[in-house]
Amino acid sequence: MLYGMASKKGLIVGVAGTLLIGAAWSIGPFVFEGRDDPKSLDSAPVREEALAACEEMRTRLEGTDGPEAENAAVEAMVARLRALGAETLAKDVPVESWLADWGRVLAARRAGEPFPHVDGASIHRRMDDLVKDLRPCQMPAQLIPGR
Repeated sequence: MLYGMASKKGLIVGVAGTLLIGAAWSIGPFVFEGRDDPKSLDSAPVREEALAACEEMRTRLEGTDGPEAENAAVEAMVARLRALGAETLAKDVPVESWLADWGRVLAARRAGEPFPHVDGASIHRRMDDLVKDLRPCQMPAQLIPGR
């Protein structure tokens, strides 16, 4: 009789656990849908356009013959992403700060100022962290002084 009661309790716990796990798998995507990772460009429209824009920028940089041509390649990449519109960009939290950092790099290059730093490190490190899985969007070495 004791064994029978333990089996029923085990069965009830097992079924309840299975139902809870099933419910979590069923409703989880709806609960967490749209959550933005503040440490990565992760919305599909931004990622797709960023990848295409960065690849285009790198292609343009290969044939450049001076700082202004390099700056124009970066500006074209930034403009292409901004063309997605404020509403689309707003769905991917870090994209605005990443684009602003590109603006800081361009401003420093044009003013002949030192490469921007944040918290004692070159700004490109912060920028590259946001796109670590989008290699073409990492800062091209030719744009970093001393490389």
